[in-house]
Amino acid sequence: MPPLGSIVRCSIGALLVFVLFIPATAGAKEKGKKNTWRWHIESELASEYETNVFGLTTSGKGRVETQSQTNIDNGRLKNMDSIDDFAVVPEVKVVASRKTPLGRFSIEPTASYHQYTMNPALSYPELGVTLRQNLPGHSSVSLRADGAIGVFKRNYFDDSVGTGVIDKADRIYRTGRYDDWDIRVEYERRLWKGSKKHRKKAKKTLIWPMELEGKLKSEYGQRRFRKHFSNRDSDTWNAKASLGADMGRFVDLELGYRFAMLFARGDREAVLLDEPDLGIDLNGDFDSNDDNVRDDVKIDRSRNEHKIGMTMKVKPFDRVKSWVSYDFRLLDYESNEDMDLSHRGRRDQVHAVGAGVSWKFAKRWVASAETELAFRNTNRDASLLGDEDSEKQSTLVRVSVGTRF
Repeated sequence: MPPLGSIVRCSIGALLVFVLFIPATAGAKEKGKKNTWRWHIESELASEYETNVFGLTTSGKGRVETQSQTNIDNGRLKNMDSIDDFAVVPEVKVVASRKTPLGRFSIEPTASYHQYTMNPALSYPELGVTLRQNLPGHSSVSLRADGAIGVFKRNYFDDSVGTGVIDKADRIYRTGRYDDWDIRVEYERRLWKGSKKHRKKAKKTLIWPMELEGKLKSEYGQRRFRKHFSNRDSDTWNAKASLGADMGRFVDLELGYRFAMLFARGDREAVLLDEPDLGIDLNGDFDSNDDNVRDDVKIDRSRNEHKIGMTMKVKPFDRVKSWVSYDFRLLDYESNEDMDLSHRGRRDQVHAVGAGVSWKFAKRWVASAETELAFRNTNRDASLLGDEDSEKQSTLVRVSVGTRF
C-alpha cells in the first residue's frame, strides 16, 4: 500500500486541478439551464506570535538564549535562534459547490504558508482539501485530507565521536524535519430542536438549550521524518465525539471528548544515560556514577491520549462573536522497555485555555483576534527526558483579516 503522504498528495493535486478548472467552465450555460457550479474564493492574512516555539524545558531555553559555541558546533542549536517567534500566515481557499439529490455538495481546497521571521527554518507550507455533502435531516458528512510539509521540530542527538562518557564537544546533533499527513471523516447532525413554545422560553432564560447538535469524527495520520530519525516516525488514530447546544440568540456551548492512539514503537537508537538513574555500570569502569554515557537503547514513544474540551461562544452584537475554551489532555505512554527512561511509566497532563473575538466590519470582511495559553506537566524528572517533549509553557497570539470574493 502506498504511504499515506503519497495518497494525500495525489488526491490534493488532482482536486486542485479540478477546482481551478471550475471557474473556467462555470460561466458556460446550456440553453435554458442555470450554471452547474457555484464558486468563490476566501483569503486570510494572519500574524502569529508564539512563545517557546521549540517546546523546550527551562534548561533548553537557557541554551538557546546563551548560544554557547560548543552547542553551535555540535549542531544542537542549528537554526534555533530565538525561543519566541513571529509568523505571517497567508491562506487561500477555493469553495466550489453544486446541488445534488441529497443536498449541496462542495469541494474546498486550501493552501497556506507559515513564514517565521526569527527562526526562518521553522517556515513550512500546508495543503488541504475538504469534500462536504449536505444530507437530509439537517446533517452533513465531510472528508478532509491535508499535509504540513517540511516542518522543523528541533535538533536531536544522533550519535557521538567515541563511546563511554560523551562530552558536549563530541556529541552530534542533526536536524529533525518531518512531513505530516492525515485524513479524517466527520459527520454532523442536528439531534433535537425544541418546540416554538420551548424556544421562546429558552431565549429568555438562557438555561435550557433551544436545539442540540452532535458531531462524530475519525482521523488517521502519519508523521515521517526526513533523512534522520525515522525511529521517531509515528502513526496516529483518533476518534472524537462532541455535543453542541444552542442556548439562544447569544450563547452556544460545546462539549467534546477525543481518544487517540499514537503508534511509535521505534527501534534501538543512540542515547545519553546517567548511570545513577539506572544503578548500572554502562561503560565498564567498575562504578555506576558516570553521567552522559552513550548507549544503544530500544525506545518506544507510543502513547494513548484522552482529551476533554469545552467551548462557549457568545454573540453580544450582530457583527461580533467571542468565545472562550478549555482543553485537558492526558498522555499515557506505553513503553515497557527497561532502559527507556524518557517514556517508561511516564504520564503527562496538558491544560490549555483560549479566548477570541471576531468582527465582521464590512460585507465581505472579517477581523479576528485569539490567544491560547498551554501548560504541560510530566511525572518524569526533566533530567531523564533529554530531547523529548517535556514540561513546558507556551502562549500563542493570533490576529487575522479575511475576505471573500
